[in-house]
Amino acid sequence: MAINIRNISSGQPPTNDSVKSAANQQNRLENANVQRTQAEVSKQQPSTSDTVVLSKDSQSLQSVQKQLKEQPEIDDKRVREIKEALAQGKLKVDPERIAARMVDIERALS
Repeated sequence: MAINIRNISSGQPPTNDSVKSAANQQNRLENANVQRTQAEVSKQQPSTSDTVVLSKDSQSLQSVQKQLKEQPEIDDKRVREIKEALAQGKLKVDPERIAARMVDIERALS
């Protein structure tokens, strides 16, 4: 252990403060060396302890999400078909059924 002798008069023993200061400085140096060594070791050794395994449900969900991303947000063909059916009177609108479905959706969301 090094002792700071700068403030010591010749012939006098070191004070408690100078001994504590030297001990603190030594501790800081040792801690810095330990941290540096740990950082070097972690760079050299790849982490093999952390692994993630997705469940089958999660894998299925990812597959469905990927398929949805590939689909257009609006199906132009389906929109055209509905417009034509409405214009030709082939599609009948049931307001009560629409209202009931809206209520069902609202209940499911709350």
